[in-house]
Amino acid sequence: MLSEENAVFSKNVTVPDADGIFSQMAFLFYMMQVVSTEHVDSLQLGGNHFRELDLLWVLNRMQVQIHAMPVSGQCLRVQTWPNKQKHGLYPRQYRMEDAEGNCLLQAVSIWTLLNGRTRTMHQGDEIGPWFQWQDETDLPLPKSLPIAQTDTVLLLKTRPEEIDSNGHINNTNYVRWIDSVLPDGFNQNCALSQFQINYLAELRQDDKVELHSHVDTQKLAVEGFANGKRSFAARGSFIKK
Repeated sequence: MLSEENAVFSKNVTVPDADGIFSQMAFLFYMMQVVSTEHVDSLQLGGNHFRELDLLWVLNRMQVQIHAMPVSGQCLRVQTWPNKQKHGLYPRQYRMEDAEGNCLLQAVSIWTLLNGRTRTMHQGDEIGPWFQWQDETDLPLPKSLPIAQTDTVLLLKTRPEEIDSNGHINNTNYVRWIDSVLPDGFNQNCALSQFQINYLAELRQDDKVELHSHVDTQKLAVEGFANGKRSFAARGSFIKK
């Protein structure tokens, strides 16, 4: 098992300007991706080590609880630690604090190792059972999301700049797309309190994606479809400002 000294990884960041609720959330997803990557690299469990085995870390699910949405220019301390892996799934917890140590956001993710050649989930155990840590603040793992009833369809095409080093659309871009289904001025009256996204099938460059959505002042449901498959599902809850 990891010691507490190297189990919890921290990084200080400053929140940039962002237009839209989910453009801002996409930055927070990006920072959680960064601290995850830097942590496994510091433990020699990512990057070049796994690329030699043709294995890639990919995000499978993420659930976020927002106590207070970080704002532009704010300094944050982002923390992450891994939970016990099971059946090829690697849970990871996150916490974002302001300069005074107040918790603004908590999150839990599930990562998997993808075989870069076959594009299927890797079932091996190269990391071993010691890659785990538990904390009393840990959130329960995000569950599967059944197909939701939706009433609006928006079409988009993936772009080259949305591709990451794993050869598919980066997880942050799925989140950013959701701003496009919100009504004009929505973020002036509503604040996001909870959000979950499940990544179900890879999206590649030039894929045509259908965003099926339903949005009201209390909840959000988005389903993404491409190449005859359900590619992702997202759910959100809002509170009035």
